[in-house]
Amino acid sequence: MAVSKGERRRLMEALVDVIGPEQTDTLFGHLPPDGWGEVASKHDLDILAARTDARFDAIDSRFDAIGSRFDAVGSRFDAIDAKILAMQWMLGLLVLLVGALLGTAIFG
Repeated sequence: MAVSKGERRRLMEALVDVIGPEQTDTLFGHLPPDGWGEVASKHDLDILAARTDARFDAIDSRFDAIGSRFDAVGSRFDAIDAKILAMQWMLGLLVLLVGALLGTAIFG
């Protein structure tokens, strides 16, 4: 049964008359402000922890999936870099060959 704020206040006033204000404050200081129905139990905290762990695990798996996508993109860029480097070498050799042929044709 939930206790209303008015009932709680009346109980507190009655206790002040019986045990005094300091003892009443001490007693009510050990009670939850809104009743025991609002207090979380260890079981409640265990359920919350399990839900939180599950959510973080889901987020971790999403980040892992994103990480593997970035790895795939990175390997594609590595392949493109290798092709560009090969093309630079071929272009350099082609310029060297054309220069040699022109040099031979002009001076030779």
